[in-house]
Amino acid sequence: MKEDYSFFGESIPSESYYITSPESTIDYKLDKIHFKREENLRLKCFYNGKGLDSWKQLMQMRNFPSLGTVIKGQENPSIKATSSDFKQEVEFKYISDITTHTEISGEFRGTGEPHEIIIRDTSNYPPRVVIYWIGNAEEEHNFYYTRKFILRSNPPSITMFGTIDVNESSHYISGNRIDLKLNEENYIFGKIPKSLTQAVNKSFLYTDGTHHPNLKFCAEFCSIMGYLMGLKLYPLGYTFYTDEFQIIEKGFWNVTNVEKADTNWQIIPLDLRHDKKRINNPEAILSNLIENFFEKKESFQLMKILGYFQKFYELPFYLRIQTLATGLDLLEKFWYKSKLSKSRGKYMEDNTYKVIIEKYISNIEEDIKEIANQSYIINNIRNANQISLTQKKLTFVQELEMRLTDNEKKILKKRNSAVHGSDSEVESQAIVSDVGAYYSLVSRIFLKFLGYDDNYIDYSLPNYPAKNIEISVGEIA
Repeated sequence: MKEDYSFFGESIPSESYYITSPESTIDYKLDKIHFKREENLRLKCFYNGKGLDSWKQLMQMRNFPSLGTVIKGQENPSIKATSSDFKQEVEFKYISDITTHTEISGEFRGTGEPHEIIIRDTSNYPPRVVIYWIGNAEEEHNFYYTRKFILRSNPPSITMFGTIDVNESSHYISGNRIDLKLNEENYIFGKIPKSLTQAVNKSFLYTDGTHHPNLKFCAEFCSIMGYLMGLKLYPLGYTFYTDEFQIIEKGFWNVTNVEKADTNWQIIPLDLRHDKKRINNPEAILSNLIENFFEKKESFQLMKILGYFQKFYELPFYLRIQTLATGLDLLEKFWYKSKLSKSRGKYMEDNTYKVIIEKYISNIEEDIKEIANQSYIINNIRNANQISLTQKKLTFVQELEMRLTDNEKKILKKRNSAVHGSDSEVESQAIVSDVGAYYSLVSRIFLKFLGYDDNYIDYSLPNYPAKNIEISVGEIA
């Protein structure tokens, strides 16, 4: 007998709901709506209703308004509905791509793309556990989970275990789980396969009910965790449970940016693969990396930076250095704006430089007064305290307390030919080597920025060795 894991609540119910808000007007009456998630992870809603007498008159005059315009014109951009037994309340928000087909009888049906769907139980039981559901672009063949969990369908439960072996018949047992601690809160990250969820392969993030689910947190977690795993992860939604794993709320989020990653060369910044457990205490290391990411994400716009880093997997090889270079340039830019930078991108304090230059600037202006465009010369002199673009990158890395070898300085210069192009023809294998070296160096810099001090992977050397973050790219440990 197949186990029933429908208590996950991660799939959208197939039933129809009765629309309660916006209320019917003199023109039309919204009736039922149901939802589905398509294979590309987008949410869809399907609704129907009936136009009343005034609506029919407008139709006959070919002057009736679009129902999409009516829905999108609501003051509160959400629609509410209820289940037939009134035990569930439904709210869905910010509908886009609305299309409506109206019959001459006044009946209409249509589709739309809700950005968020929330289904709440009306019993008001207190929440105890929240599970975020996360979609995986590909299988996690390059990630090692250190612990196990066990699922029971009757009564429904998810029980977490340590590293000990678990042997219980008729229950699903998995080694796909790690424990994380973020800002003194405990989280469990794991994976549940498609065979149990009856949908796409899913990861989950499990924590207690004091954490109220929100898309922003889940998207940010997906971004940093996906980078560390070498995957694109998508926030799909969440389930709120009571102590007895009774579902009291389910949320579903629309996914609009699904990209097919290149799995032929799926590389990762640090080694968390199942067959090569090269990092000691991976849970503590991952917790520290993710916690530091959340601490710095706003001031350094890390979501934008990781967006460029993760484009790496979706682009042709000859474009991959470009997207990494853009992300690194942004990191450098925000570094110099932060209090962490000692130099702030200047050779000396601006006030000190200004005092020095004012001693000579009037004489210089007098000496060049007959020269065309003298203002440009003076402005360049006034701005000469700015560290040059080439030196800025080196100073940034130095301020991270990293040592760059001559080889790594050459690797950084690969950015110029990648971004601006080159007259010389480059062989395919040379492009692969350059990309591997540049990726490794960017990973080394970014991981160091996040306070990481363990091993990273060097893709510029044969067999891709894992070595300490203080050992330079291309250098044999």
